[in-house]
Amino acid sequence: MYTIFDENFDDEFINEFNETDLYNFFSQLKRQAQNFLYNSKMPPEIYLNATIYAHCCRNIIADLAKFRHLQVLTSEDNVKLNAYTAAWWIRRKPFQHKDNCSKKFLYVNESFAATLLFQASHLYDKTTGQYTVSKDKLAAIARQLMNYLKFQQVTSQSLELFLNGLNF
Repeated sequence: MYTIFDENFDDEFINEFNETDLYNFFSQLKRQAQNFLYNSKMPPEIYLNATIYAHCCRNIIADLAKFRHLQVLTSEDNVKLNAYTAAWWIRRKPFQHKDNCSKKFLYVNESFAATLLFQASHLYDKTTGQYTVSKDKLAAIARQLMNYLKFQQVTSQSLELFLNGLNF
C-alpha cells in the first residue's frame, strides 16, 4: 500500500493508528485541497507541493498520536482534528506559488484552512441545506477568521476554541 511516510519517521506514531485509516484521511484531505483549488478557480501557478504536504501530514499524525496516547482524542472529535489540521496547514503552507503569481492569491493556505474550520462548525446544516446563522453574521465570522488566520500567530488550541465557540 502507498504510504506518505519514509523510513525516518518514528513508527511509534504510525502504530497509534490504523494505516488504512491514515491513508484514507490524508487522501481525503488531498482531494479536498485539490477540489478547493479547482472550485476557487485558482490559476495553475498555485499548486500543492507534495513534500510540504507530507511533512504537514506527519505533524498532524504526531499531534494526534499524542492526544490518543493521553486519551484526549475520541473517534468523534472532529473539532480537534480539523483545528489541528488547519493549524498545521497554515504553518507548513503546502499550497505554493510559482513565479509571477498575483498577490490576490497570497493567502490561499489560510483560505483553505478556513474552509476546513467551517466544515467542522455547525454553521451549515447538511440535512436541511440551511445556514444556522444569518448570512450577514456568517460573512462577519468569515472576515474575522480570515483576519486572524492572515495576521496572527495561529495555534491549534486557539482554532479549537474558536470552533467550540461557534458550536454553542
